[in-house]
Amino acid sequence: MRGIALVGVFSLVALEGCSSSGGVSESGYVLLVAPTAPTSHLLAQLDGTLSVSGDCYSLERTGSNYPVIFPPGTTVAGGDIDIPDLGTVALGDRLVGSGGEVPVDASPVDLPGGCASDTVIVFETAA
Repeated sequence: MRGIALVGVFSLVALEGCSSSGGVSESGYVLLVAPTAPTSHLLAQLDGTLSVSGDCYSLERTGSNYPVIFPPGTTVAGGDIDIPDLGTVALGDRLVGSGGEVPVDASPVDLPGGCASDTVIVFETAA
């Protein structure tokens, strides 16, 4: 298993739900991507394993498995996720960094029906 550090921040501003998808993997999993760069920040320490929750990529950690929203510019090709200023990650990789848990009604993206959750995890890499 590869270890990947995500060091970053997330915007609390403009958390109105808006559609943003970074694509769909060959396996059919939806990649959720924040539509804009942050203007203020969540700085909670996040540590978990890239996983799948329903139809979306998620972060599994300490007994929870929530959909994860990646920073703007993140893409998926095949089963690999390319995160700007970080590199490529895949299912099963450890992700460590900053961000936070956000109630789904304050999420920066609309969750597809197959990704139902009351909470999302948001990562934003440092520029």
